[in-house]
Amino acid sequence: MDKKQFLESLKDVWCRLGCTSHHGIGVIAIRDIPRGTNPFKNCDPHGDLLEISQEELASYDCDDSVKMLVRDFCALQGGTYYVPDYGIDAIDKSYFLNHSKTP
Repeated sequence: MDKKQFLESLKDVWCRLGCTSHHGIGVIAIRDIPRGTNPFKNCDPHGDLLEISQEELASYDCDDSVKMLVRDFCALQGGTYYVPDYGIDAIDKSYFLNHSKTP
């Protein structure tokens, strides 16, 4: 991305990381997001998700503090973590999403 592309990409920024009252750090809208807009359009434009079971993660030979990163930042659904295929060190703000019944 060059400087012109970067400046143009600012038009697609809708949210930021910030402190939340219940969950610590979360994604916070910084302006109204029109219906149908993908607020994470520029997050990980090249990656995909891998599926790692809780059992696979638990039995893998690596430091427990590294496994905690996966537990803290990756979605867990039905006993499976959905992890970025480009590695845990390059997560973007979309990994800080929390569910809200009153967004």
